[in-house]
Amino acid sequence: ETMSRVVMTVRAKPQDQINLYQETTVVIEVQDVNDMAPVFESDSYHINVAENMAQGSNIVKVHASDADQGSNADVRYVIQELMPLKEEPLFTLDLYSGWLT
Repeated sequence: ETMSRVVMTVRAKPQDQINLYQETTVVIEVQDVNDMAPVFESDSYHINVAENMAQGSNIVKVHASDADQGSNADVRYVIQELMPLKEEPLFTLDLYSGWLT
């Protein structure tokens, strides 16, 4: 995650002639691997909601960040159901923004 490019000079020379050599530059591009788990900004969120709050109102925005680079750092939010729902869910979570409504 910390180094994306390494540039070095490589020299080739005969063992007995120190002034006779050739150099070339080697550039190594390090590609990011999706190896970092997203981290929430809070371990837990405790929210009080009024029972007469309008349906579809924003309740809380959860946020997580990922230390990977580029698209490997994109975070998506989903609610994990512990058991299949028998009716429409009471809450929804926006996949991209993290808003719980």
